[in-house]
Amino acid sequence: MQLKSLKVLKNEIKNIKTHAEFLFVKYPKLSAFILGLCLRNSFNKSEQFIFFLLAIPTLLRVLEINPKIKSFFIGYSFGYGYFFSTLYWIANSCKCVGMGNLGYLAVMFLVAYLALYPALTCYYSRKFNLIIFQRISFAIFWTIFEIIRGLLFTGFPWNLAGYVTYKIPYFAQIADLVTVYGVSFFLLLVIVLFTRKTYKYAFALTTIIIVYGIYKVELCKSYTKEELNISIVQPSISQQEKFNPKKFWNNLDLHIVLSKFGSEEKRLIIWAESAVGTTLEPHLLQYIASHIGNNEILITGIDRVENKKIYNSVIAMNNKCKILQIYDKKHLVPFGEYVPDWVSKLGLRKLTDGMENFSKGFLCKTFKLSGIPQFDVNICYEIVFPREVTSDKNSKWILTISNDAWFGNSDAHYQHMKTTCFRAIEERKPVIRCANNGISCVIDQKGRIIKKLDTNTVGLIDLSLFL
Repeated sequence: MQLKSLKVLKNEIKNIKTHAEFLFVKYPKLSAFILGLCLRNSFNKSEQFIFFLLAIPTLLRVLEINPKIKSFFIGYSFGYGYFFSTLYWIANSCKCVGMGNLGYLAVMFLVAYLALYPALTCYYSRKFNLIIFQRISFAIFWTIFEIIRGLLFTGFPWNLAGYVTYKIPYFAQIADLVTVYGVSFFLLLVIVLFTRKTYKYAFALTTIIIVYGIYKVELCKSYTKEELNISIVQPSISQQEKFNPKKFWNNLDLHIVLSKFGSEEKRLIIWAESAVGTTLEPHLLQYIASHIGNNEILITGIDRVENKKIYNSVIAMNNKCKILQIYDKKHLVPFGEYVPDWVSKLGLRKLTDGMENFSKGFLCKTFKLSGIPQFDVNICYEIVFPREVTSDKNSKWILTISNDAWFGNSDAHYQHMKTTCFRAIEERKPVIRCANNGISCVIDQKGRIIKKLDTNTVGLIDLSLFL
């Protein structure tokens, strides 16, 4: 009876597979597009790894049973679904500046460009006739084109394949050796090897990676006796209210109240990107400084003007109104913080408030403050670039500040936070993340979140962190 039931089950599975492959042949591009859409579930808060685990082998099967000439278009359809479903939130930024639903048109143009990378991956990997080499080459070309995507046209290394291993911490630990790009490669290599008779190699490779991860997380202790007392302020001010002149003093006072200034211990208070909501003015700095305690230093994001140029900056200041150090953002967001000259001639402007472009900074991002372990500063978008977040190998930790109110209630908050966790793994340093209305958190050297404030939460994180 059991054998009969098993035989029936096998026949049903065979029938399902036959019907699926019929659809893959008749509607290959539509099938690939739907597979791409499914990846949203692997890049949102639910982090359902199974969707990625099934989508990639299925895509490879769609490629294998269709003529080679279709491989580029199949890959393009997959890429379009992949990026549209995971980057739809960019339209929220456009809505913040009054573009309404035209923001989705901007997303479609961006996705039309990004989909080229999976298309080229499928095209080049399909050129290999032997299936096993074709599948391994898929992992190779996917990684190559992810790296290119992270470099070309100022780079856009968002939602890389390796990030889906965030909830598989032992696997993700190899990022400190090969960065998230290497995690993408080994993840895809394991997946394609498991789908063929080469599963023994996949198992061996996975075992090596997991053993290294266990060693690093459970056995390798990298903490020192240096202590850092920090307070991370998250006011959760909406984008509309943030730059409303009538709300300016209310917003500033909210930051001050949440900061609980006046501690007798050496303490670092951190405010988010553009926290003040205006340019750096002497009377404004004096007002803020009047609330800072003798043993406290305030780190805040602010717009800064120098030599008729405007910078997206981070400053450190004390209660004597002295600016101790400045960092100006180097890796600016195209269309968000500046518009290339040839584009501005077409009448297009940047999405953020104000018509003037931000200027690229050149100052060192390493902060060396008395009584505070030295650290490197990154502003918003800069944290998504592997191996670009530190300037000094002797720095003990990394600070990243962001606004994130642009994103609305979307998957972007979780995606941005997840990239930050990987920078902690890669650099083997704790990361402090302060967001106006995103996810503020403290991340240890292994990429684990110690403490956090979720989106739309007004609050303060007070913590003594051992580095």
